[in-house]
Amino acid sequence: MKRYQLYGGGGSPYSQKMRAILHYRRLPFDWIQITPAIRAQIKHDGAPVIPILRLPEDGSLHVDSTPLALMLEDRHSKRSILPTDPVVEYLSFLIEDMADE
Repeated sequence: MKRYQLYGGGGSPYSQKMRAILHYRRLPFDWIQITPAIRAQIKHDGAPVIPILRLPEDGSLHVDSTPLALMLEDRHSKRSILPTDPVVEYLSFLIEDMADE
């Protein structure tokens, strides 16, 4: 399996959230500390936010930690981060949304 590339910052809670998810799910990835030079190299068309996840199969770049986490749920079935109880899952999404804002 090719590796994901996660571009982010050590002080960014959203970057750390994605690092934790990738570690927990045991997905192979490279952590790349974002710098102005690296940001210029990756030529991401979206908003200048972190983290940025590069997909291994096509090199496409994706942003926003919550959609990234859900995308990984769709792509990988092992070690889900979503609760199995629907009520707990709802509360998890509610807390996630409140913490993001």
